[in-house]
Amino acid sequence: MKNDTRILLVFIVVFSMCLSPFSTLLACTSDSQCHGDRICENGTCTYPDNGLKLACSLYGDIPGTIDTGLSEKSVEDIVREVGNAVGITRYPEILTGPVPNALARISRGKRQIIYNRKFLANLKSKADGNWKVRFVLAHELAHHFAAHVYLDDSVGHANEYEADQIAAKMLHVLGAKKVQIIDSLNVLPGEGTDKHPSAAQRKARLDNFLSKLELEEKSQIEQKICEQKTYHYWDGSRCIINCPQGLVAQGDKCVAISCASDEFWDGYKCAKRCPASNQRWNGSSCVAINNPVEISSFRANDRTINSGEEIRLSWNTANAQECVISDDVNYDDSQVKVTGRMTFYPDQTTEFTLTCYGSDGSEDSRSTTVTVRETQNAPYCCDIWGNRRCVIMINPGPPGSPCFCAGQGTGVMCN
Repeated sequence: MKNDTRILLVFIVVFSMCLSPFSTLLACTSDSQCHGDRICENGTCTYPDNGLKLACSLYGDIPGTIDTGLSEKSVEDIVREVGNAVGITRYPEILTGPVPNALARISRGKRQIIYNRKFLANLKSKADGNWKVRFVLAHELAHHFAAHVYLDDSVGHANEYEADQIAAKMLHVLGAKKVQIIDSLNVLPGEGTDKHPSAAQRKARLDNFLSKLELEEKSQIEQKICEQKTYHYWDGSRCIINCPQGLVAQGDKCVAISCASDEFWDGYKCAKRCPASNQRWNGSSCVAINNPVEISSFRANDRTINSGEEIRLSWNTANAQECVISDDVNYDDSQVKVTGRMTFYPDQTTEFTLTCYGSDGSEDSRSTTVTVRETQNAPYCCDIWGNRRCVIMINPGPPGSPCFCAGQGTGVMCN
């Protein structure tokens, strides 16, 4: 009789648990001992009255409460695979549950991704199913990554677009093609809601995003190839060849200039060399120059300086129409007048060459060399970009402290 009574009591308890969604499921002393949405209340695991508060899904409505279960390891591996593609190192808890597809949520302070086991299994059976499964899980991981999981289920169209793009980036890094990524959105219903854009809208946005991503990557590849070439530099959109003095561009290479014995390189082409210094080639013959250009002086105020210190160049000319300073010196060429002066701050020994041109085709050049002393661990004063400006020899402060360079203003101490 006692055994029959015990069996009856057990049956009543189990039956009552199956009837009520808020029924006692397990004895506990803390929330961590309870599963899914359940909390520890009065020594037992029960569903909280307020249910789910923080969540966003791939599409569709979100249930009030979810009876979650343990996920498959293969799904957890996929979440980590897509996350690793963009450098994510901390992951939410992965669970299964009766949700329409998949969702990201925060429950009792824990970040979670909950997926419908049958939904993912059905996706996997389709063409390119592995990419579709990755996209769904990457989309939910992106909601966590971009902090979209807000109170009161406040998920707008902008957040869905952003989660789609982050997921697309993850799959792109893993090797998915553009068509495979966009095709992943075929799991969505056609119509949109106030919280989720329509499938057509999301596909259009994703197509535009991936097109831009492909162009950026193509540009990055072209830039790397350009930077590996000799005498080339990337100007932000294309590869430019910049041959040094003595070489000329031929196609994609810089080759040595080879002019005939009676010719010289004028900076652009081989030009005829006239026998007399007061003559120039007019295209058919040598003609006399009436007023040849002449640089009467070109000097530096100091021949030896410390790295980053100021050097002033000055010059005077006659019959000059235009003057330039050697190409290996960085400067604003609009500041070079036919007679004038300029200030430089060389960090290495530099030869400055001034070349002036006359209206009659004549030219003249002068050079001066400024020697820069080697200063080991010198206390420099740098600008906000870290460029050395001058050496502080008297009472230099520690790195990062304010400093001042004459003619250049304030900066910070650096090595």
